[in-house]
Amino acid sequence: MGESCKDCSKWAEDIYWAHFQTIRFSQTLLDDFDQELAIPKKFCNNLKKKLPDVVALKGPSGLLWTVGLTTKDSAVFFKHGWQEFVKDHSLKPNDLLVFRYNGESQFDVLMFDSENMCEKEASYFVRKCGHSKHVNGCLTKRKSREISSEEMHASSKNGGCSVLEKSEDDPSIALPSEEQVITPITDEKKVQSKTKSAQPTRSRRIAAKRGRPAGSVRLLNDTKDAADAPNKGSSGAYFMEYVSNRRPITEEEKMKAQQLAQEASSTSLESFMIIMRPNQVYKRFYMLLPSGWVSNHMALQNQDVILRIGKSCWRTKFTYNRTRRVGGITCGWKFFAVDNNLEEFDACVFEPGIPLSNTFVLDVKIFRVVEDFTPPTGTSSATPKGTKRKLIVPMDT
Repeated sequence: MGESCKDCSKWAEDIYWAHFQTIRFSQTLLDDFDQELAIPKKFCNNLKKKLPDVVALKGPSGLLWTVGLTTKDSAVFFKHGWQEFVKDHSLKPNDLLVFRYNGESQFDVLMFDSENMCEKEASYFVRKCGHSKHVNGCLTKRKSREISSEEMHASSKNGGCSVLEKSEDDPSIALPSEEQVITPITDEKKVQSKTKSAQPTRSRRIAAKRGRPAGSVRLLNDTKDAADAPNKGSSGAYFMEYVSNRRPITEEEKMKAQQLAQEASSTSLESFMIIMRPNQVYKRFYMLLPSGWVSNHMALQNQDVILRIGKSCWRTKFTYNRTRRVGGITCGWKFFAVDNNLEEFDACVFEPGIPLSNTFVLDVKIFRVVEDFTPPTGTSSATPKGTKRKLIVPMDT
């Protein structure tokens, strides 16, 4: 009888670990939990081959934090990016977390208070706070513009990219990089780039003051917010267009950048190249994708697309027009162009990458006409706050 029970137990374990789509485990937060958290040994022994180096933690709010895994003494830990997850949810010693693994690269996390063993109510409303200082599980506005560049750089050392998640109910989103870039800028020189006047230039001037941690950035999903946010400067003015500060360039320099991009694109049958034009980098900010490539590689529907350079990622919106059979990147492209200081005639090579949380990824390589650049200057208009703006290229759904 005993042997039979053991056989049944072994059979159940084999079925569970080999065939169940979702696996759960719980962890109580003990000493030093704010720096790293160990994943149960049994879980790792059964699924270690499936676990990627970087995973997404999805909180009850629906937001996602990307966290790197590290191995130490045969144990696997949530490490890089875990600190932000802990801070954003105001986790305390002895809190209980329940993790639900989706079999790929995402864990859904539920959080229970150590004092009453009930769910932490505030964990469902992290998206509504959206700032940087925590009080009783919520983030307050007081420090939303006071994060130093040192803190930003320290955050970027955690590695990986934090995935953006939709938020439809927060009208306060304004600054481009602060809300849309997933990984902070790591080049201090770019953050401190000089400007010709007191006007903010690009997003580099404001990049040192992030209103949210890198791991909890949200996607602008509303048409009004998506159109307004990239244009609004810290002074309240709206950046409609940008003026290049780049020195005069030669035809040889343009050809060199294009040739390098073509060589890079030729190494993969799935990649394509686009030469930047004013409508993509100075005004309007939309980018049509090659229709043949789209038909062969993408679902012909509106969808989110993550643009990735190394460990930095931006979530954008791909909009498809079924009538015209064309599609392009609209909402979010401006954030990408602005934060990477793209200029006319720069060449970008795009290639499909490994999806992040079931979102289509395009890895991007930039070939600049001039490597030593000065960010373009934003020109402002007196558009009153709250005025609705339409997307430049509305497409039928």
